[in-house]
Amino acid sequence: MKRLEQDAVNLEKLSSVWFDAHKHNALSAMLVLYLKEAQSGVFKKNYAYFLDDSLECLVSVLPQVVNGLANSIMRVRQVPQYRLRPALSLIIYWLIQAHTGKKDNLPESHEMQDIIENILT
Repeated sequence: MKRLEQDAVNLEKLSSVWFDAHKHNALSAMLVLYLKEAQSGVFKKNYAYFLDDSLECLVSVLPQVVNGLANSIMRVRQVPQYRLRPALSLIIYWLIQAHTGKKDNLPESHEMQDIIENILT
């Protein structure tokens, strides 16, 4: 297993613990909190590493990260995958924007939560 793939597996494990600890939140709120942790909190280094703007990252690693996040969330919440995956893909897009210096164009937290809530329902 490549190092990037192993790091994605490790991120899934860390994310599972995080989602379990925050499962009392509404799902959209939990996802926005996770996004904030990925931007500037406990997951910042993990995502900075994955979101290096390389083709390998975009093609092979990010889909694995989205799958891992979906699996982590499904352990604590019952939500249809066809609704969850688009929300997670949007979160990854926002993370790419944040980690590549395009933070100014991101919606505010309450707007993110509204957008995610609309995707999930």
